[in-house]
Amino acid sequence: MDIEQAHGGLADWKSGGCESVLSMADELGVPAEIVRSNPLRLLEFWDDFLLRLPLEDFDDDDWFWLQSQIAAFISYAFIANHDARWKVVGDTSIRSGFKYVLGVTGWDGQQHEFDVLKLVYNGLQQRPPAVTQMIADAEVAATVTATEEDT
Repeated sequence: MDIEQAHGGLADWKSGGCESVLSMADELGVPAEIVRSNPLRLLEFWDDFLLRLPLEDFDDDDWFWLQSQIAAFISYAFIANHDARWKVVGDTSIRSGFKYVLGVTGWDGQQHEFDVLKLVYNGLQQRPPAVTQMIADAEVAATVTATEEDT
């Protein structure tokens, strides 16, 4: 797939992420209507789920699945709570030549983008990993909350 095809596939990308979030919510025992009304109600379930995973036994496919699921959840929450939008941007440092990022208007009124997959990848390096912290990191990356340095 090239960058033009990726632009054309944004609706499918977003739809697939939404389906993943609702499917995982079902696995976590949270009804879809709760997720639709306030996606962040899933945070405690995600953090509990991560604590119970045998991360030391994970192979590459397991890590990719987990990263994708958490990224879908964080994206869903940002779309619902911060009116974020998926975008495709060129990136010559990776084989595909592009990546999907979230664009959001920050507290400063400016448009900001962040790579949610990279953010989750970095968050999964922490022990124990916590989706709550990843959401906080995403809020800082998107500048939807002001830090002490900003005020």
